[in-house]
Amino acid sequence: MDRAPMGLSRYFPIIGLAIFSCSIHAATTFPLIQDIYFAPHYLLLILGGLFVLLMQSGLAVVEGGYDPDTRVGLVYAINFLAAFLGCLIYLLVSNWLMPNKLEFELYWKLLIFDWHWNLFFFYMLMATTVNMVVSRIMPKSISILQYWWVALTISSIIFAINSQLILGGFMENEGLLQRIGFIDFAGATIVHSTAAWIVLAGYWVFGKDQQDQIQRRDLASDDGRLLAMALGAFILWLAWSGLNASYISVIPVNIQDIVVNTMTTIIGAMMSIKILALIFSQSASFERMIKAALGGLVAITASCGLVSALSAMFIGIVAGILVFYLPDLFAKKIAAKNIVDVLIVHGICGVWGTLAVVFSNHPVILVSGDMSIWVQLLGVIVNFIWSFSAAWLLFSILIWYRKKFNKTKLKTIEEV
Repeated sequence: MDRAPMGLSRYFPIIGLAIFSCSIHAATTFPLIQDIYFAPHYLLLILGGLFVLLMQSGLAVVEGGYDPDTRVGLVYAINFLAAFLGCLIYLLVSNWLMPNKLEFELYWKLLIFDWHWNLFFFYMLMATTVNMVVSRIMPKSISILQYWWVALTISSIIFAINSQLILGGFMENEGLLQRIGFIDFAGATIVHSTAAWIVLAGYWVFGKDQQDQIQRRDLASDDGRLLAMALGAFILWLAWSGLNASYISVIPVNIQDIVVNTMTTIIGAMMSIKILALIFSQSASFERMIKAALGGLVAITASCGLVSALSAMFIGIVAGILVFYLPDLFAKKIAAKNIVDVLIVHGICGVWGTLAVVFSNHPVILVSGDMSIWVQLLGVIVNFIWSFSAAWLLFSILIWYRKKFNKTKLKTIEEV
C-alpha cells in the first residue's frame, strides 16, 4: 500500500516541469497589445465594411439638408469614386512604404491570391467616410475636377499615410504608432479626427472671404430637418454598432460587450446633455441631443471592445459635456456653425475617446503594461500634425491654382 504513493512521487518532477513549460509557453504566446490591429475573421471584416457603407447613408441623410444646391448627389458620387481610386493608388505604392520591402512578384502574388482584398474593401469605405465629412468644407466656387483631385488626394495620401502609421499597410507590416502600443480600436482617430482636422485646415485656408460659401443654409423645413436628423442618427447608430462589433482582432473581445458599450455610451451622452440643459436653464433640443449621441459614438469607437460598461457610460457623459460646452467657445473663433459641429463631434470627441482607452480593463492590456496616456496623446498629436499640415498644403495649392488659372464654379448635377 505504501509503494503506490512512492511510485507516483517519481513522476512529480516531470509533471512539475510540464506545468512550468506550459506556463512559459502561455506567457510567450499571450496576445500582445499590438495584435489589436490584426483581424483574423475576414468575413466579419467584410460585414464591417458593409456597415461602413450603411454609415454613408446616415451621413448622406444628415449632410443632405445643409447643401446650398443640387450638387449633393454629385458630391457623394465623387467621394465614393475618389475613395476607391485613392485606396487603389495607395495599394500600388504600399510596397514602397513598407519597412521591409518585398519582392515585386511576391508582393503581387500575396496581394491577389491572399485575403488582402478584404482589407482593401474595408479601407476604401473608411476613406469614403473621411471624404463624406470633409465634403461640407468645400466651397461651391471650385470645379468638379478640382474637388475630384482634393478627394482623391485625401484618400490616396492623407488617409493612406495615417492608416500606415496606425494600422500598418495592406500587408503584414506594423504601423509606427502600433509598435509603441497606440490603440484606436475602430477609427476614432484614424477616421473621425482625421476628417475634422482636414475640415479645420480647409476653413483656415479658404479664409473669411469665402465663409459665405462655407456657411450652409438649411434647405428643409424644421420638421423635415429634424426627421432627417432622426433617421440619420438611427442609421448611424445601427451602422456604428455593426462596425464596432465586426472589427474582431487577435485580442479576444466579446461582441455583446461591444454592442452594450456602444449603447451605454449613447445613453450617457444624451443623459448628460439633458441634465446640463436643465441645470443651466437651457433648451435640450432634439438636434442637440442627436449631436451628443453622435459625439458619444465617435468617442467609444476607440475603445468599444476594451472597456467596461461603466467606463463606456463615463466616456459618453464626457462626450455629452463637450458637445454642450464647446460650441459657444468655438463660435468665438469660427463663424460657421456646421464647421464647429464637425470639429467637436468628430475631432474633440475623437480625441477624448482615444485618450479614454486608458480606462481599459482588458486582460491583455493590463498584463502587457504597455498602455500609456502619453502614447495615446502622442498618437493624437501625430495625427493632428500630419492631417492638418497635409490638408493645409493641399488646399493652399488649390487656392493658388484657382487664382492663377481659372475661377470656374462647381457645376450642378443638371449642368453636368
